[in-house]
Amino acid sequence: MEVTFRPRKPEDNPVLAKMAVQTMGKVVQESAGYALSEPMALRQIEENQVTTIIEHKHQPIGYYSYSMLPTGQMYLSAVIIVPEFQHHGIGRLVAERIEREARSHQTDTILGHIHYANQQSLIFWLKNGWKIIGPHMHGTLAVQKKLDPALPSDSHSTPTKAPPKKRKSNLTRSKRYVK
Repeated sequence: MEVTFRPRKPEDNPVLAKMAVQTMGKVVQESAGYALSEPMALRQIEENQVTTIIEHKHQPIGYYSYSMLPTGQMYLSAVIIVPEFQHHGIGRLVAERIEREARSHQTDTILGHIHYANQQSLIFWLKNGWKIIGPHMHGTLAVQKKLDPALPSDSHSTPTKAPPKKRKSNLTRSKRYVK
């Protein structure tokens, strides 16, 4: 699946806020016990130094937001991909792109929080090398990714096409041995 990335423009804000509420509203309610509103989502988007739009066929299908902390670490505050575009390899492309951007900022650490009720996201990030670094607080788990400093930060080589989905084999690996 082909995707493109571009910086957020002010005219994107209403679409992004609506996307955040539709994608994360239930998770935030279950994790933190409050309703995520569009003004709250918009405030979070605007507070970040960088928000990048993820598009498919020139239509926004998600975004990610981060800021660089005074400590030199990156704080990833949001990765939103609308449900119909999840499980197509886009999350992996976004994760790789975020890591390259972190390296371009000369950091080897990305921090974030995952809503406790978002088990699908938690599993994804843990499979991609993130670690839980703090207890369950205010409906979230503190997470961190330590980057390999030997890898390049070249953001120009960002792949924009997700690999084809692997098909599950109908064959079983067990064999019966006859004596």
